[in-house]
Amino acid sequence: MTITIRVEGAQPEEIVRGLLAAQEVFDKAGVTPDQAATARFVVEGWDIRGFTGKVPEEELAICTVCDEADRAAVLACCAGWAADRVPDSADLELVREPQRFSFTSEEERSEWLFQTADAGILEEMCEEGYFNDGRPEDEVAFPA
Repeated sequence: MTITIRVEGAQPEEIVRGLLAAQEVFDKAGVTPDQAATARFVVEGWDIRGFTGKVPEEELAICTVCDEADRAAVLACCAGWAADRVPDSADLELVREPQRFSFTSEEERSEWLFQTADAGILEEMCEEGYFNDGRPEDEVAFPA
């Protein structure tokens, strides 16, 4: 996976400069953008739960790297700009497959989204015990 940034008014060469700066921060820290996105997800989940449970210290450290990468992207992208035009964030985010370069048809993508949603719903139903009929194998699948 790759990263992208969004900086209003930036030219393509400035965006590239920002992306390279962000990737350099990730590389120096030994963290991939994918690991950073996963860490952010974990920390946000911890936040949503009211900061209860074990502190995700490793993920918090990775989020710091992600924040540093975002800041590096802004500074590199906006080098030479008037200070009042420089945004606080480059809106650094992970990109899977850009839509304009999609190698799958819309029909295949729709089917994949349906299967993914279907699997997620089925997993939730299993976790809630909807398929627990009291059989011995259910004790393995649905431990009490």
